[in-house]
Amino acid sequence: MRCVHSPSWSVRTGTLLVLALTGLWLWPTCTPEKGVVVSQNLEVATPEQMRLIGAALRDQLARMPDEFPLLDRSAYGEAYAYLDQLLATAVQTPQYQYRNYYAWSLDLIHNDTVVHAFIVPGGHLFVTTGLLRYLQDESEALSLMAHELYYADTDAAFRHLREAVGGFTLGDIVLGNDTPDLAEAARVAAAIAWSHADVQRADSVAVAAVCPFRYDATALARLIARMQADSTSVHWFQTHASGEPERVVRLQEWAKPCGHNELTNATSWRHLVQDLLP
Repeated sequence: MRCVHSPSWSVRTGTLLVLALTGLWLWPTCTPEKGVVVSQNLEVATPEQMRLIGAALRDQLARMPDEFPLLDRSAYGEAYAYLDQLLATAVQTPQYQYRNYYAWSLDLIHNDTVVHAFIVPGGHLFVTTGLLRYLQDESEALSLMAHELYYADTDAAFRHLREAVGGFTLGDIVLGNDTPDLAEAARVAAAIAWSHADVQRADSVAVAAVCPFRYDATALARLIARMQADSTSVHWFQTHASGEPERVVRLQEWAKPCGHNELTNATSWRHLVQDLLP
C-alpha cells in the first residue's frame, strides 16, 4: 500500500500557514496498490475453451513420465501412423460434430500391465500398450476409439472434470493463469468413471460410427463380452461399465442394420502389437 503523509511538524510555521490558506494541507492518507485479480468459475465451456483445456492437459501429461510414460513418435512412427489412420477413420463420420474443429490426437502410454484408454476435452486420446495387446483386431480398436470420441465431442469429459477438480481450476487453464492443480486434473482425467447414461450413449455412437464401414459392427459387443469376463483385470471396463447385464445384447441389436460386414484385419493388428510396439 502506498501512503502519503503530511509534512513534518518541524516545517516552519509560515510554510504551514501558506499550505493551510491555499488548501494544500495534506492529511495522512493511504491509497491501495492497484492490481488485477482474474479468476473464473467455469460452469460451462465453449468449444474453444475445450480446446484450451485439452491442450493444457495433454502438455501436462507429457510432463509426467513416471506416471504416463508416453512413447516417442519419432521412435515409433510406424505404430503411430497405423493408429492415427484408425483414429481419423473414426472421427471423420457424421456422429462427431467437432470432427473438423478439434485437434484430435492419439498418444501411446508404454504400460503393458494396465488395459486402459481415456480422452480429455479437445479430442486428445491416450491408449496404453496393454490395451493394444488386449484388443484382438482392428475392428475392436476402431470401435473402442469411436466410443471414446463421444466423451470429448460432447461436454461429458468437461462435466466430469469440473465435478472433480472444480470450475476455478478449469477457469484458470482457460485464462492462462498458473494452475497448481493441473497435474491432479490430468490424473483425474485419466481415471474418470463414466456415468451409466454416458456409457450407453457412447456405445450407441460407436456402433453408428463403425456401421458405414466394412468393419465388423459387432466388434464392440465382442469386446465388451470379453471384458465382462475379465473385468477385474481390465481397467477400461471398470471405468466404462454401464451396469446393465443386457449391454452386449443391446450392442448386437444396434449392429444388425449394418449388414454382414466382417472385416477385422486381425493379421495387420497382430503385426502392430508384435512388431511395432516395444
